[in-house]
Amino acid sequence: MKKKTSKKRNRAFLALFATGILVGFLLIALLAFSRPYKKQPDIKDSYANLAETATLLSNRQESLKREISLLQKEIASKEASLEINQQETSLLDKLRRTVGIKEISGFGIEIILDDSPQAKRDLLSIDDASLIHAADIRDLTNLLKIVGVRNIAVNDQRLSNQSSIVCVGNSILIDNTRILPPIIVQATLEDAGQYQIVEEYLKGGTLQDIKYRQQTSDLVFYWSAQNKITLPAYSGSFSTKFLEKTS
Repeated sequence: MKKKTSKKRNRAFLALFATGILVGFLLIALLAFSRPYKKQPDIKDSYANLAETATLLSNRQESLKREISLLQKEIASKEASLEINQQETSLLDKLRRTVGIKEISGFGIEIILDDSPQAKRDLLSIDDASLIHAADIRDLTNLLKIVGVRNIAVNDQRLSNQSSIVCVGNSILIDNTRILPPIIVQATLEDAGQYQIVEEYLKGGTLQDIKYRQQTSDLVFYWSAQNKITLPAYSGSFSTKFLEKTS
């Protein structure tokens, strides 16, 4: 009789214990669902905010570039009024050309890179083979530098030794300035002989990824000689972190 009573008590205890656990879970669930709903930001709104910020930054950068250009002209004007000899003038002009802060014109080459005519940049993945990427522009400009080309501009953005060419999503930034295809790479050359050397490299075994995608994804890639092209002066800033004053 005692054993039966004990079993009944154990069953009742287990039932109450299980009921307590179930009630506990229900209370936790109710508390969780009773928290105020926090609306997630709309993706379209977030994109619009980012686009607006990018536009503001781009406008600010253009304004700073215009200021730099005006300062460069002011410096050139004041230097013209100084009494310096022909040798010093030539040296100063050479340094400007070397650094890229002087507009330059002459015989050269123009190279066109563009997305496939069927490509829609805003709708495609950032690594889509039919799109022009920052790496393509870097490969091309590095090739030009290897064969001795010094003065290069991309979409009217003069390159310096410190220039950066990067991708941010489907956007291409050159020295933090956003550019869009078609990509027009222009460079001044010494003469027709240097053009032939550049053309041999362009036709040869270099830029294989670009040429492969040209065949398989209709990427646009061609070049031509130009009797006269004009490259703007570099309008960005230079880092002075590692400069040292010399006597």
